[in-house]
Amino acid sequence: PAAAMSSLKRGTAGEMETASSKKYRSAINDCATAFLCAITQELPFDPVFAADGHIYEKKAITEWLQRKKSSPLTNQPMCDVLRPAVGVRNAIEALVDSGAVTGELAAAWQTQRQWKAELEDLREGAREHGDPSSMLELYKCHHFGLKNAVEDEDTALQWARRGARHGQRTCAYIIARDILDRNQDKSLTTYAISLLTRAAMAGSSKAAGKLARRFGKGDVKGLPRCAAQARYYRQLAQAATENDSDMDY
Repeated sequence: PAAAMSSLKRGTAGEMETASSKKYRSAINDCATAFLCAITQELPFDPVFAADGHIYEKKAITEWLQRKKSSPLTNQPMCDVLRPAVGVRNAIEALVDSGAVTGELAAAWQTQRQWKAELEDLREGAREHGDPSSMLELYKCHHFGLKNAVEDEDTALQWARRGARHGQRTCAYIIARDILDRNQDKSLTTYAISLLTRAAMAGSSKAAGKLARRFGKGDVKGLPRCAAQARYYRQLAQAATENDSDMDY
């Protein structure tokens, strides 16, 4: 009888523990759900409070408000004032690091943390060490919105200009293309052609190809039609050490 009673007590305690664990897990899941960004449906890595009182991923709500001036949840007019949600950020980090939140939500949040670390390394390389390849990568991040960077063409071009000044051939091509596409004045066009030439000579197939096309048909912005130059740059494009012709910058 004593053994049976002891077994019954252990079984009852186990059931109580299981019930308590389920209640705890349910509470954790409810808490994590309350933190979800309404736009990404993920735990925000850089959470902010918007004017509608809800929590969003900063990048997601910033890009949303650039397109619309309304709340993603209520569709009511909303200003673009955002406040950092530091307490929410700390709570999410504690939930993920403790293992209280697991699965896809935790994995996505950890990926964003890795992206942030990689962006910080790129910025350090560009600012502190003048690394041209880091400047090109930062251009790509802001041009395409990679690694959770805010997609912003002005910021992207700022990094490309820095890269061009440091001799990065793809950055030189990007800035030259931007100047020529914007139909800016002749002095800038001359600068753009010099950037293209430098990039082509340094091994950019895109820059060499662009010069070949412009010399091939003549250019209203200053380049004369010249079959010899067109042929030279076509050969240079084919032999370019940086085969970037299929890359979209």
